[in-house]
Amino acid sequence: MKKVGLTTTIPVEIIFASGHIPVDVNNLFVTADNPDKCIEHAERTGYPRTSCSWIKGLYGAILDNNIEKVIAVMVGDCSYTHSLMETLKTHGVEALPFAYPYDRDKTSLKHEMDKLIKALGTSWEEVYQMKKELDQVRRKIIELDRMTWQDNIITGFENHLWQVCCSDFISDYKEFSHHLDKLIDEAKQRQPFKQTLRLGYIGVPPIITDIYQYLESKGAFVVFNEVQRQFSMPYFVDDLVEQYVRYTYPYDVHFRLQDIKKEIERRQLDGIIHYTQSFCHRQIDDIVFKKYIDLPILTLEADRPGKVDARTKIRIDAFTEMLIQKKYSTGIPAKAQKFNTVETQDRNPNKVCGIDLGSRSVKLAILSEAGIEDLRTFNTIDFYRDYGRKIGDEFQVDFAKLNLSGVKQVTSTGYGRNTVKLSGAKQIPELEAHLLGALYQVDCDDFTLVDLGGQDSKVILVRERQMVDFITNDKCAASSGRFLENMTTVLGIPLEDLASHFDNPVELNATCAVFGESELIGKISEGTSKEELAAGINDTIVKRIEPLLLKLASDVVVFTGGVAKNTGVLRLLEKRIAAKIVVPKFPEFNGAIGAAYKQLR
Repeated sequence: MKKVGLTTTIPVEIIFASGHIPVDVNNLFVTADNPDKCIEHAERTGYPRTSCSWIKGLYGAILDNNIEKVIAVMVGDCSYTHSLMETLKTHGVEALPFAYPYDRDKTSLKHEMDKLIKALGTSWEEVYQMKKELDQVRRKIIELDRMTWQDNIITGFENHLWQVCCSDFISDYKEFSHHLDKLIDEAKQRQPFKQTLRLGYIGVPPIITDIYQYLESKGAFVVFNEVQRQFSMPYFVDDLVEQYVRYTYPYDVHFRLQDIKKEIERRQLDGIIHYTQSFCHRQIDDIVFKKYIDLPILTLEADRPGKVDARTKIRIDAFTEMLIQKKYSTGIPAKAQKFNTVETQDRNPNKVCGIDLGSRSVKLAILSEAGIEDLRTFNTIDFYRDYGRKIGDEFQVDFAKLNLSGVKQVTSTGYGRNTVKLSGAKQIPELEAHLLGALYQVDCDDFTLVDLGGQDSKVILVRERQMVDFITNDKCAASSGRFLENMTTVLGIPLEDLASHFDNPVELNATCAVFGESELIGKISEGTSKEELAAGINDTIVKRIEPLLLKLASDVVVFTGGVAKNTGVLRLLEKRIAAKIVVPKFPEFNGAIGAAYKQLR
């Protein structure tokens, strides 16, 4: 029997009935000893680095495992599959095309199955006999799924793994069934998991290897894996064609929505994780999901195989904290007392410290019940080198060297809190810290917070002093302070001078900070004045952030981060959005202030 690869779920009954061995090449790729080697194989061949890593991984996995024949889904899956098979043909790999009709036409789908049956040398009678055998295994998977969302004794990862493997039943459905029986028997002896949150996972299976485990470390259990569940064919209809017409993944997103909304209600979900692969056309589906799903949605994406990275942890932490507050909060947070900057002689010995560990700078705020005691900023590298030392896996801050005394509690936040564990410090999500900082500094219950920091931007929608939604941009520097620094270097003016320019901004269209520099050089060579270019740089920041503010709109916008001190950006933002813009007294220290305020509360 020869192995037959498949690029996604297809009528696997046909492969088994023909006597061939089905192999889902996605699983070959992601479970390889070194998946990156599969990707590198494709990139050495000439696949662009900006193309989907899944498709590159399939290329490497197929060749590395000597798969000679592949059933390639040309319609209803990845838009790159056509090019994948064209390049594989140069290595002698035979492609058997398969297409799911967009309109779910049964005649067209049966025609595709007829072609596959003929190509693999089997018959409809043999295929239906195989369907009966596979349906027995699928019933066990349906029970496993029920044990996930109803009995709470199957983890989100186990649910994902066993359902996703229904695409090929690990090439041996009898062995698959045997191991599945053992898991079900073992799981029945477990105590139900203590679930703080119940989440749904929609979108393609993740390339992130430990996302389920990280979510569970936050008390968030995935009890619905949308696409993986579809691989198990949870319908049980006699007609094979009808079975694959009901299979939602290859068809339009509105058809998928019907199943998703039904399962949200049945499984009593608190929120949704929508995963998309970098450079995938399915990222656009997010627009539809967020319009029609009446639950908070966190959209995640990743490029290459690996563990949850620091920026994704920050977003997951903020999302789960937001859901916990929404689910369990008994009232709105108390308002902060009106603060003062405390004079030296009035300082309170009972102080708390908030540290915002940024990628470019470290901000430190000392608070007491009397108000703000001290605010300081350090270069990140200098801070780690001069004001602390590593002890084991923790970083011990030397407060004596910082000339700080009386600090009773320390809370850290920011990008670095996931990579640097401060000794004796509590940790809170970055978005929570920025929300608390705004609540401390501004007397307002409902607003949109926009924070433009050194290398990222955050927009948080606040209602009744609680975060109800957020958007972050931590992949591109084009709406951050780093962008302004780079552009002023090219322009040849100090960063401080940029703030005074907001009239007659020149149009700068590049969507990338790197390409923006090239565009700026071109404008300089055309003779555009420095004043207009400086205003154009500020306007670029505003254009990047405006769509996010329109998505999470409020009558009041609280503007924080170092960029908030740029008067030019502020004036241009006031022209573009119909909202009152409030800049707190210490916008660049907002995260550190919020981390400290967490202890005072």
